[in-house]
Amino acid sequence: CLCVCVCVCACLCVCVCFADQRAEEEVRQAISLIQPPVFIDEDRQVVRVQEDVSFATRPDIDLSVLCKNAKDYPVVFSRAAIELQLVYPHNQLVHVIHDVSILSVLLDIKPTSYRRDDACSEFAILAGVLREEFVYGTSDADPEQIFNEAVERLVKCRAITVSDSRQLSVTEEGDRLIKFLAKTVHPLLTTVWVFGMTVINLSASQPDAFFAATASIPEAQIEACKLLAQGQISFYRCIGMEILKAALQSLVHCGLLKRDAESDNICIAPGERPTLMRVLNMIGGILKQAGQRVPAINVGRSSARL
Repeated sequence: CLCVCVCVCACLCVCVCFADQRAEEEVRQAISLIQPPVFIDEDRQVVRVQEDVSFATRPDIDLSVLCKNAKDYPVVFSRAAIELQLVYPHNQLVHVIHDVSILSVLLDIKPTSYRRDDACSEFAILAGVLREEFVYGTSDADPEQIFNEAVERLVKCRAITVSDSRQLSVTEEGDRLIKFLAKTVHPLLTTVWVFGMTVINLSASQPDAFFAATASIPEAQIEACKLLAQGQISFYRCIGMEILKAALQSLVHCGLLKRDAESDNICIAPGERPTLMRVLNMIGGILKQAGQRVPAINVGRSSARL
């Protein structure tokens, strides 16, 4: 499969660029688990050792594990089963490069230079809504510290420069790397957007009402299926249960959603609905500027049971 070969080669290039032995070991381990299997030869070339298999008919892939509504969207879920398996190297590597990837999302859409202070503020927002998707090392990691480390890493590999006036600029040789790193985060941001819009629609009639956290995941999966079937979003992994759970937990962690510990119900945090809308608009704008598909926000457009 060409897409897995491209993904793996790109991941290895990033490992080399940052001289990160741990990252390369993570990717190699992930590659060994891909079925049908692939491996890397001595020249860092990805070699496939088995012909393509129809995932839609393979008995070992239970689509109902992804979502109980799989039978209603057979094409979407069969494609999702393929994508969720082929992105395994990405899922392993992303924890090693999360800081530079989030910063690259912002740098990729700036035509020229980018004020460091503005970049830091927007970086903190994206890091917050992706908080549960990455392993930050400590639970109280400071977004500004993570941002500064990301800047240092990108400067070190000559992907960006920092001027005396604190302007960040992508170098000509770094443009390709920045675009690749940004693309590793686009599926995660799309998932946050889908889940956030699902929550807004669930609470449209009663903004302060609680609803079951467990019910929000299937609703978000249905919404993602509809958007995928209509060609309005790009990434099939958005229907994955774990990635949607991470989106839920991140929005709770950054204070946009409120979770009742006893009942495990959630609601939009009091007074935070406008903030949540602004964050989703920001994410949607970033994705559109990067050439990804995302529909206009339409509160009231609902999933199956709304």
